Amino acid sequence: MNTKPTSSAEQMTGRNTSQNTGRYTVRLFAGLREGLGESLVSIEVPIPCSALDLKRQFADEHPKIGGLVMASRVASELQFLADEAILPGWTEVNSNENCTENYSHPALGKNDLIVDLIPPVSGG
Repeated sequence: MNTKPTSSAEQMTGRNTSQNTGRYTVRLFAGLREGLGESLVSIEVPIPCSALDLKRQFADEHPKIGGLVMASRVASELQFLADEAILPGWTEVNSNENCTENYSHPALGKNDLIVDLIPPVSGG
């Protein structure tokens, strides 16, 4: 019998997410943006979704930059999220100021929530 591995969000919440999905718009910075040639990419993920789950799925969908994605940090509303942190709830989009209604870009869905994917940086 094959069983689907559970996501870290499923393990933490005890909820099966196979039926519920939400769309996030991921803003890419620095090497991620350069490597993919895009600054905004929408992704549909099971919800609830942890930051690590989002990175894993994004890396799988974009293998060209997958290694850099996994080394990157996820941020929401100007705060870095720990890998185990659950992303802001997609179902709260109607009351969330972090939705994409004020952005005009073809990659954005009207009600997508925005998260940032920020690669490691160095410099002085």
